[in-house]
Amino acid sequence: MDVKRVSEALFETQETEQNLQTIIIPAPWNVADDIGSTASTAPEHIAKCSREASLQNYRAPLRASHVVMAHMDQDWQAENDRLRVQALDCLISRDTHAECHRALRVEVDTLCQKLRNNIRKDASVLIGSGKTVGLLGGDCSTPLGLLDALAGFYNNFSLLHIGARCRLHAPSQLFECTPRHFMKHVLKMPFIPRITQVGMRTCTREEVQCMESEEGRWHPFDDDYMQSQTQKGIPWREVCASVVETLSDRVYISFDLGALAYYTCPNTADPLPGGMSLYQAMELIKQVEVAKKRLIGFDLCQVNPTAVERGFCQDVQMATAILRRLVHVAGASFTRQHLPIVLESNEAV
Repeated sequence: MDVKRVSEALFETQETEQNLQTIIIPAPWNVADDIGSTASTAPEHIAKCSREASLQNYRAPLRASHVVMAHMDQDWQAENDRLRVQALDCLISRDTHAECHRALRVEVDTLCQKLRNNIRKDASVLIGSGKTVGLLGGDCSTPLGLLDALAGFYNNFSLLHIGARCRLHAPSQLFECTPRHFMKHVLKMPFIPRITQVGMRTCTREEVQCMESEEGRWHPFDDDYMQSQTQKGIPWREVCASVVETLSDRVYISFDLGALAYYTCPNTADPLPGGMSLYQAMELIKQVEVAKKRLIGFDLCQVNPTAVERGFCQDVQMATAILRRLVHVAGASFTRQHLPIVLESNEAV
């Protein structure tokens, strides 16, 4: 890997080519996202926030001592900003027949596919060199390229999707790839035979029918169910452990920040009642490590930064905490994978 293509190390870690373990690919893209979304600016904000925080936690050992974010191509941010206003006008009017909207759809779909291919190529190089790769969006349509890359190295793996929405809307007549039907694209990936979805707080009839048609492959744990288990006196840790039991040994985590409660992330573009607290979400991620699953990749999307006079907005701070937990679990998987084999002896010392 070329260290010159890497930005500053995250979480006050030291940047050295030999010791890099986890590399974050930024995806500043949210052209076809919901109204009010500022998710394309999240990678830059989270990276800055992380540099004021340590990866070390006094209650947890340091698992990944070197984590960096790959070079952020500002051309993608510029293209996003150029098309965002036009795309919102198209999404609001839902007029697919206007000549200008037809031309816009072709341009947006072409660029989305180009971004997906670029992420796939970059991630493939990094995974092939033995690194764990995460993605920082952007909207939640951006991880598709990373999933494509992982398919080139693993025959199959489970996907743990944590979010407020099912993301199972049928592709619209407007754009081919939007956050609302991210999971529809995942369903077309045969190398993901198990999908566990946690935290959903709204669901259409069409989405319910889609989940029912994927019985055996799809394992839904909506927010009402998760919270009702705690009301029965079941510890949250055990509730999360039952979720993780549905996963195979290799796991990919897709985290939509909308999974957190509105009071935790007040800048979400699509607020819904209910949701997890920060520590509930972090415990869910931790249980993947406790169960000794191998985290082969992850993404964190749908973070909506807003301007504040000092420091960073609450959503960015929550996202940085989630990213730190994901990196810790990825580091634990990396450490287990590279532990030397020690032969035990029955002989008395």
